[in-house]
Amino acid sequence: MSNVQYVFRRGAVYWWRRRLPVQLRADFCSGIEVSLRTKSLHIARSIAAEVTRVSEHLLQGMKQSMISADDARRILTEVTI
Repeated sequence: MSNVQYVFRRGAVYWWRRRLPVQLRADFCSGIEVSLRTKSLHIARSIAAEVTRVSEHLLQGMKQSMISADDARRILTEVTI
């Protein structure tokens, strides 16, 4: 499998995982994972690109304590639907 940023396979399904910056790890978990709900690497790449784009904005909100890791995970899960 070619290297796709933040994408990994668990069983037959692809997932997106991103580690949080060090300054956020004290307040939150060490990372966020969401299922991409696909067995296709091609589809996973497309979904992951959008999830990554949204995560950039969410990280800013998390840094400003405006959003929790659980809320970020819920929002990212909505992107995959």
